[in-house]
Formats: sequence, C-alpha cells, structure tokens
Amino acid sequence: MFKISEKFTKDILGLKELDFSRGMIGIEKEGLRISGTDISQRTHFHELGSALCNQYITTDFSEALLEFITPPLSENLLTFQFLEDIHSFVFSNIDNEVLWPFSMPIDIRSDSDIPIAMYGDSNMAMLKTIYRNGLSNRYSRHMQTISGIHFNYSLTEQLWKDDSLLDQSKSLTDIKSDIYFGGLRNLQKMNWIILYLFGASPIIPKSLLKNTNLKFKKLDDEYYYLDNGTSLRMSNIGYQTPYQNKLDISTNSINEYIRDLLSATETRSEIFQGIPTIVNDVSSQLNVNILQIEDEYYSFARPKSSSEKDIRTLSKLKKNGVDYLEYRSVDLNPFHRSGIDLNTIYFLELFLLYCCIKDSPMMTRDDQKESKSNTLKVATRGREKGLSLFNDQKKIGLKDWSRRIIDEMMVIAEIIENDDTKYVDSIHQALLRLESPENTPSAIIIDKLVTGDQSYEEFGITIGLENKREFSNYQNQSLKVLEDEAKSSLNKQIKIERKDKKSFEEYFKDYMGSAEDTLG
Repeated sequence: MFKISEKFTKDILGLKELDFSRGMIGIEKEGLRISGTDISQRTHFHELGSALCNQYITTDFSEALLEFITPPLSENLLTFQFLEDIHSFVFSNIDNEVLWPFSMPIDIRSDSDIPIAMYGDSNMAMLKTIYRNGLSNRYSRHMQTISGIHFNYSLTEQLWKDDSLLDQSKSLTDIKSDIYFGGLRNLQKMNWIILYLFGASPIIPKSLLKNTNLKFKKLDDEYYYLDNGTSLRMSNIGYQTPYQNKLDISTNSINEYIRDLLSATETRSEIFQGIPTIVNDVSSQLNVNILQIEDEYYSFARPKSSSEKDIRTLSKLKKNGVDYLEYRSVDLNPFHRSGIDLNTIYFLELFLLYCCIKDSPMMTRDDQKESKSNTLKVATRGREKGLSLFNDQKKIGLKDWSRRIIDEMMVIAEIIENDDTKYVDSIHQALLRLESPENTPSAIIIDKLVTGDQSYEEFGITIGLENKREFSNYQNQSLKVLEDEAKSSLNKQIKIERKDKKSFEEYFKDYMGSAEDTLG
C-alpha cells in the first residue's frame, strides 16, 4: 500500500515525483433518442453498427437509450474530443431524432412505450435481453431510462513501477485491488460532494414520483421539482430500488466484495420468484435471485477489470484484480452539448485520484448507512442553507466539509499542474458553486424553468435541436474510425452468431460458473 499517514498534505508532497496526471480516463454517456415529443420507437440504427459489438456506440436498457463509450486515454482533451466526435457521428445518422439532454427522462405514458434493447440471435445477445426483461419486470422500464455519465479512471502506470511506494510482501494484483478499494470507500464517503457540485436532475416526471414524504413543487401537470434538490437521479426516488436497500455489500476488500455480491446472485428472492416465468411470450428474467447478475447492483461506483473475456464480472475481478474504477454518480449537464464539459472532466479526474491516494479506513455498517444518508440528503436538499451532514458520527456543515475536501484536492492539483492550470481552474469553479449555490447546474435548471416561458419538455427538445444543429457544422476528427467500427461490428456479430453451438441454458450456466470457481 501507499505510505500515507493521517497527515494528508505532508504525505502527498512525498509523492511529488510521480506525474499523476498520466492516469487513464474514459467516459460512458447515456442518452435517450427522442422523436417529436416522445421516446423513439425505432430500432437501433443500422448505420451505427452492432449494439452488441461496437466498442464506441451501443445501447443500454432500451433500443432508444444510446450509450457512447470513449477509449481509455491519458489526455483529457482527447477524451472530450472523442466524445464530441461520437455525438457528431450519431446525430448525422439518426434522421430527424434528437438526444434528450437531461438525466431524468421525458414523461412516458406507459412502460410498453419503452422498447427493450435487442442484440441479435446469439447466446450473448439473449443474456443481455433477458436480463433487461428482468429489470423491466422487477423495477419498471421507466426507471431504466434514467440516464447519466459513468467516469472510468485508472491510476498512472508509473505508479506500479515505483517499488518505493508499494508493499513488496504483496503481489501487484493485490496491491492494485487494495488501493482501488480504498478509493471506493472514499468515493462512497464523499459521493455527496459531486451531487452538490454537478447534480443536474432536480426535476422528475410525475410517472416516477413514488411514495415519498418529500415536499415537491409542481412545475406543470407532468413534472415536479424540489427547491434545493440537486440529483434526484441519485436519490431513493431515482435510479434506486427499495429491493436492494437491505443489501450489505462490503467495500473493505475485493474478497469481501465478491463474496457479498455472489451471495446476492445466488439467494432466491421471495418477491421476484413471484414473477411468471414467461411474460408476453418471452423469458421474464434470468433467475429469481435477489440479483440476476452482479451488474444489477445499483452502486455509486464499481471496481472493474479490463479483461475482455466473456465471463461474469466477479470472475474477472477474482482472476485479474481491479484495473480501474467506474464512478457512476454524474448527471448529464444539459448546458453542454455532450452532457459534460472539459472543466468537469478535470475535476472528476482529480477527485478520483484524491480518493485513491487519501487514507481510507475500513467501513462498518454504520459508516455505510451514514454515507447513504449523506448522499440522499444532498440529492434532495443539497442547496439548503446551513445543511449539515455526518462524518464519523459527528455533525459537520456541508460547506465546511466541502472546503476541507477541496483544500486537499488543491494540494494535489498544484503538484500535478504542468504548463497550464486546468486542474486548479476546475477547483476554482467548484469553490464558486460552493459559495454561491445559485451557480450549480441544478439551481440554474430550476431558475430557467420556473421563471421562463418554456415547459420542461419544450426546454429539453429545444436544447436537443440546438445541439443537433451545432454538430451539423462540426469537423469530426474520428469519422473514419467510427465508420470503420460500425461496419466491422456488424461482421463481428454475424461471426458470434455463427459460432454458437451451445443451448442458452448451457451458455448461461457456464457464464455464471459455480460459487467455488468464482470465490477461488
């Protein structure tokens, strides 16, 4: 492990010789295709390639819910540019449709109006679609159309070559996993600050407004909002489920994490076993367990292995350890045409680096409950004047704790700056939002809609159309790469379908493996 003591500033200065800005980042961005004022009913566009095999453009839950994936890169500007290039390519191939710019979806009259994603005829494709059927039957399709940004981060490779910083009694795989799980615990503890600074989903459609004691205000007949809400997407009425509230998944070590998630995928659910085996002539779910597969666990972040083998996530982690973290708490920012801006990317990189190198004590169940409570409080009340949170069972003001975090991040920013001030600039913007909550995206959204003359839907569609117009004049530097990938992905799908020899039952049994195999 890192030789980091309680005195953060002193110890981080000891790592000054490492260029931490050489870490790798990648972005996964979701967005709903909208036709007119409704979710699109069209299947995935052939011009975008195979949703099963295209490494840059795929679908998430629905045929209409696109997902854009940038490759891991060490230059933030190149990552951002590639994300913009994907948007340009997609807009030029989806006819008169636009991308909905908000995380919270447009109001959808019925779940049946949301087409579940299809991936072809292979066993791999069938697993993906039946899994989505399960999500639909367990939680509703509408919830699954909530969109966001996943920020993938890995520490600089230089780190793993520096013997002076590593515990020589452990394998490199174990060292990486320990450090990344330390990062996970810090992310869990400080997740709320990202919701405050970048949350952009204070409005929710009436159809998603479940039983709640929160005092919502009516925006119009179909949409409601919370005055001080930041990210309803990350609240218990957003992309969350009461069925998972009792899950206790440890982030104290990779082995505990695997053990707990494996148990959830092998324990029958009294609720889900009541779902008929066949719904609308198709398989209703992969199984009747608490989680069909570990991907169903709605966590703020995930440890990931970069292995491309067609085996379950837990098996990859057990065999290869952790290669990067996937941070999942970032809302789409409707005021940027790709859902995120470069300044935010620099801040998120810095934040994940900070979480990975800061001292990270093990978490008790009480610590986990405290972190969840802080996240929910900031998601629904984050801009409330004088709001207090709890840190190690001690009350602390949101602003006081935020300043402490930002001060420590500034130490790192000043160390890793090279010829520019991008990291420091991103902190200055965060400080502006901290001192003036009206500058946060959530506050700006509410102000524009409450004081303006457009409805939520009109505002979103106007933004979507304007984004499409802007990209019509965009010089796409990755056009050939994206065109070639679209074409080759269609051929890859054909090859996969031709190779299939097993029945789906055999394939799924092999995919899941046994508990003994996964636990090792």
